[in-house]
Formats: sequence, C-alpha cells, structure tokens
Amino acid sequence: MIGFEPAAFAPLLAGIALLAVAEALLPRERVWARALVGSLALVYLARYFLWRLSDGLDLGPVGAVAWIWAGLVLLVELLGAADFLVNLATLVARRDNRPLADRHERRLRTLPPQALPTVDVFIPTYNEGLDVLERTIVGALHLDYPRHRVWVLDDGRRPWLEAFCREKGVGYITRPDNCHAKAGNINHALSRTDGEFVAIFDADFVPQRNFLWRTLGFFEDPRVAVVQAPQRFFNPDPVQVNLGIARDAPEEQRLFFDAIMPGRDAFDAAFFCGSCAVLRRSAVEEIGGIPTDSVTEDILLSLALLRRGRVTRYLPERLALGLAAESTEAFMVQRRRWCRGNIQLLFVRDGIFAPGLRLWHRLLFFPWYWVVHLPAKAFLLLVPAVFLWTGLVPMHIPSFEVFVSQLFTTVAVMSLVMTWLAPGSYVPVVTTATHLYMALGLMPTIVASLVRPFAEGFRVTPKGRAARRGGVDRGVLAAALAIFALDVLGLLLNAFPQLGWPRVERFFEIGGIWALASAAMMLVVATLCFDLPRPRREERFAVREPWRLFRFGPPRPARLADLSRVAAGIEPAAPLRARAGARLLLEISGIGTLLARVAARREGRIVAALVDVGPRERAELERRHPELARPVRDQMRRHVRAQAELPVLLRVEEAAAEVRSLDVSLTGARLCHAGFELRPGELLAVEVPDVGSLRARVVRATPEGFAVEFLEPDPATRERLIVKVYASGVAQETGGAVPVRYLWRDLARRLLRPDPVQPLADAG
Repeated sequence: MIGFEPAAFAPLLAGIALLAVAEALLPRERVWARALVGSLALVYLARYFLWRLSDGLDLGPVGAVAWIWAGLVLLVELLGAADFLVNLATLVARRDNRPLADRHERRLRTLPPQALPTVDVFIPTYNEGLDVLERTIVGALHLDYPRHRVWVLDDGRRPWLEAFCREKGVGYITRPDNCHAKAGNINHALSRTDGEFVAIFDADFVPQRNFLWRTLGFFEDPRVAVVQAPQRFFNPDPVQVNLGIARDAPEEQRLFFDAIMPGRDAFDAAFFCGSCAVLRRSAVEEIGGIPTDSVTEDILLSLALLRRGRVTRYLPERLALGLAAESTEAFMVQRRRWCRGNIQLLFVRDGIFAPGLRLWHRLLFFPWYWVVHLPAKAFLLLVPAVFLWTGLVPMHIPSFEVFVSQLFTTVAVMSLVMTWLAPGSYVPVVTTATHLYMALGLMPTIVASLVRPFAEGFRVTPKGRAARRGGVDRGVLAAALAIFALDVLGLLLNAFPQLGWPRVERFFEIGGIWALASAAMMLVVATLCFDLPRPRREERFAVREPWRLFRFGPPRPARLADLSRVAAGIEPAAPLRARAGARLLLEISGIGTLLARVAARREGRIVAALVDVGPRERAELERRHPELARPVRDQMRRHVRAQAELPVLLRVEEAAAEVRSLDVSLTGARLCHAGFELRPGELLAVEVPDVGSLRARVVRATPEGFAVEFLEPDPATRERLIVKVYASGVAQETGGAVPVRYLWRDLARRLLRPDPVQPLADAG
C-alpha cells in the first residue's frame, strides 16, 4: 500500500508559496520579475535531473532491454527539458511595442496625406466563399488610412468574385496557374502592383480600421522588414467547442501570440505569420520575393530577411479578427501544414542551417514543438502501459514519497510557473489535452516529413461553409481509446492477482498513478475528437450601447402608385395620419417587406424615402420594373421613377422605445426589455448607431429581454454593419482563463448532461 509522509510535500508547498509571493508582490510585466520566477522552474528542473541521473537510474540487477528502455525514457525527458528551456527563455524575455506604436501613430497622423507611404492590401484567396470573403473585403475597404488600395488575389479564378470586386471598387488579380500556392499568388501580385508597403490578410481576417496607422510607423527603422500583429479569432476553435469551454478557456493559439511572440521579439526572432502583417516591398524584393521552397513561406521569409540584417517587429495588440478552424478536420489540416513546413526548415537552402544566422536564431527557429515536444508527449503516454504490461521500469522510484517529492512536484511547479508567466493563455489541463491531441494526430505527419519533407504540397485550410461539416477524428479517437484501454486493463490485471496475470511487484503504486492520469487525459482527448454542432450562423459580439426600437400598428390597405430606387409614392385607402419622419413598413405581395420613412404628404399621398430594401426585394422590384435599374440621370441627379399599381399593406410607426443592446451579429441581436410586450414573429424597425435603420423580426421574447433577427438589410447597410461588428474594435474574446479547479467539474457535467440546443435563443 502507498505510505504517506508529509515531508514529501515540502518541496511542492515551498514552490507554491514562492509563486504565491510572486503573484502578490512582483510586477508581472517586468523582465527581471519574470526572470526571477523563471529561475524557480530552473531550480526545480535541475533538482529533478540531479536525482534522475543518480538515484533515478539505480535500477538494480536488470537485463539489457530494461537498461535500454530506461535510457530511452531518460533521453526523451532530456529532450523535453531542452524544449522547455527554449520556451522558458521566450516567456521570460518580453518586449511590448505598444507605447512605440502610440508615438508612431501620433507622428504619422500629423503628416499631410501626400507625405504618407502607399500601401497595397492583399487578400489571397483560393476556394473561400462570399460568407468568408465579404467581411475581409469590406473591412479592408474601410481602413481609415488615406493611401491604400485593396487587391483580391483570386487563385480560384471565379467570375462571381471578380464581379463582386468590381461592384465594391476593389482590385482583382488572377493568374493562369496556381504554381507555388499562396507564395506564388503573392509574388504574382507583387509584380502587378507598386505600393511601398504590402499588408496581407488571409481571406478570413478582418482588419480593424486603424491597422495601418498602428503598424506603418515601425518602418521608420530601416532594419524593419515586417510588422506582425497577433491573430485573434471571433469564433471559438474546436478545442473550446468540443470541450464546452468556449466562454472560459482561451483559444489554442493564444499562448503563442500573447506570451511567446513578445518574447521572440525581444530576441529579434519574431516572424511573419502569413496574415495580419505589413511587409516592406523593397526588402521582399531584395531576397527575390516570397520564398517558395516551403509550405510555410512566412517563416522561411523571416529567416531569409534575418540573414540580410532585417528584423520582424511584433505589435501585441489586437488589430484584426479572424475565423478559427471550425472543425477538427480543418484544425488538423492547418496543423499538418504548419508541422510539415516547420520541419522543411531543416532541409531547405535558406532554413535554420543557412549561413548568416546567429546561434539564438537557429535555436529559436528550430522546430522544437514538432520534432521534440509532440513526439515526447506521445512517447511518455506509453510509458505506464509498457510498465504495466511488460514490467519494464522507466526509472527507479522506491516509494510514494519519492514520487511526490521528485516527479509530481517538478511537473506541478513547472506548470504553475507557466501559468504565472502566461496568465489567461496557459491553462494546464486544456493546454496539455490539446498538445496530446495533436501529438496523436500528427505523429504520422512528423515521421513522413522527416523522411520525405517535400512529398506533400500546400493544402488550404477549409473555411466557412466548407469547414462546418463536422464529424469525428477517427484516427486520434482510436489511438486515445487504445491507450486508455491499455492503461485501464493493465491496472486491473495487476491489481487482482486472482486473474492469473503475473503481477508487477515493483513500482505498481507509482505506475498506477501515472496510468490513471494518462487514462483520464485520454478521455479528454477522445472528447476533442467529436465535433459538436455550432447552431449560430454568425458569431455574437458584445455591443452594449443605446439603440432605438420602433413598433408598428395594424396593417392598413394602400396602393403603391409610383416607385424609384430611393422613394415610393403611397396612396392609403383611408385617411391616415403619419407625421414627417415616421417609419413605415410596406408589405408588398410577391415582393416582401420594405422599411421606409415619411418624407412628405401631398393631397392624400404619402411620399416615403426607402430606408432598408433587402437584395431579394430589390431584385424582384427591378425584375418587374426594369427601368429602376437604370443609372441616375446626369443633369438632375434624379432616379428613374416607375409607375406602379401594386396593393400594399401599410404599417405606421406606433411607438418607440430606448433599448440597450447586449450583443449583435450580422444576422441579429439581443436587446434588453423595450418597455412593452413583444411577441415572436412581430416585425420591428431597429435604429443602430453608425449603421442606420434595419428591419427586424422578434424570434424570442422573455420578461428580461428579447432577440431579433435582421431581415437581410440592403448592401450599403450590411456593409456598415460589417464595419461596426468586425472592423471597429469591438471587444470580442472567445474565452478567458478558467480556474483549473472548475474545469474537470464542468467537463464532467457537460459530458454527462449536455445543454440542449435552442436555435431560437440565438439571434444570429
């Protein structure tokens, strides 16, 4: 049986106490404080390996196979420690470029427009639909920088996208082939444009309006070739969704962009991440364009620039919002490409072994995560199962006290140090489960890439509708369940001698604890393999501001007498009182509902300005009256007016109320109580600041508030809505840091009793 000696917990309690003091007294953003906390991890790591290389290797009289196995485990631990030390260096070092960005922005905004540099904004695309591209194009168009031009680089050569770009006034570039994928697409666009700088946004990233003002000033330093901003996401990734922790835990990439990249910047080793960045054209042209030797052309570009004395600056400020992978399939497609591309850096001419790089650049750009961290995770998962089934001992742990004092204490203190250095982005259980999931899923890619690094080309990450199919990651699920079964069966066979299995006498209690922990993590990994449904069509953004709501009276018969693109003449069947400026709903049979505003009254006729006419309603009106599609007359600037004889049901504004929005998406919003009773299905008009009036339908109403669905606003209004939601800096976070003590409880609750999907509770 396991003994208990309180002194075994002394090192762990000492580490916790020191970290508690650091939490209370040390300034987390100061490098000296971070180095002090990081040194605590070094002390415990050194303590562990001093034991590991002495008593931990005292295996006694065992055979050659046992010594080889124990040596292999030790080698994996040493490699894992080297990976940890490199990560620790980047977490301790830190450069915050936001104050410098403030000074640069103030300087740039004082310059006359003609003195500002020109910028080409590139949006590379291949197979993304309009549901993805529209947000990015509109956001790029509304950058408030005066000297930029937007270009869509379409490797899909799609006529509908060319027409959309022409309608929006956006440049459209295509090429006859797709040679070298994204890198080739950008290089071709570089040959067709001439801006001094190039901003690059993937098809699913929407820049905020001040993006260029915040980034261009860094190029005052002639060494700077790239300025990279973090990639933040407006939707939860598969890890958050499948574990049911989208509101609590950060997305998987938060650790890299919030904690690691600022540290890499301190070493002048930050790198271009393919999107949300500005490049100096002359620097890219000096090296012959975007490198095409790797499927991760962004990192290879950074290495090539470093060799020529250039640097990448990282601005740790959310300046764009993107679409995270929407399924485990899309998640793994993306990670496989990153994995293969990083391993290719070991083999390409301009990779980490090329001349001209400093030692710390080679260390920081070495693909530790892919060739060391993930394989070590996968290997260590097998250690307890190997012991329980074969009796091969990985290390000498004679007692439970030694296990607690050495192995458990070291792992716990290192995790707590990581949590202190990366608050809000490192959550031990979630981060570990995610890495284990990738370790199991990427091992074939890692092995194949080391053997044949260039056997597979660039594969685009599915996005939008193409990524929402969902499903099950059967490969990882099978591996996780197999390890779980080996651990549990091994424990059972060794726990009950009556089963006839040769019981492992030594190390069983400690091996059992390790096996139980491994089995528990495999259950979490198995949960990650199942894509849960995403009932929302669009993500909600927290927007809390006063809106105005307009309710309409009963329908009254009327006749639509004449119509233009912007106005309508209406003749009510009975006298109707409607003040100037009052809102109207025009329900036209066979066409739909139009939102209008009273402009004037003339001899029983109401002249109404059309406020919100949806695309389908507009198309049907123009089909019936083709003259409405004619351009505005040159001389009088008046729209063509068509004579119409259409029956109309007219609803006049009856009441208005101030409401407060809670959140909003492109398709609807949640609002607080309006002061009068609303019914599902009721039509309303909503006045949204910076957007205008939108037609809306109530989809859910409670005593506390209600949800509305927007009824397909006209293109101009929709564009303003996109800018408000995605490009105006609305605070949108997909998760914070959940306390570890709550994670297992919440996970178990969600697995055993999942929340029912309630579509009407979502207004978009």
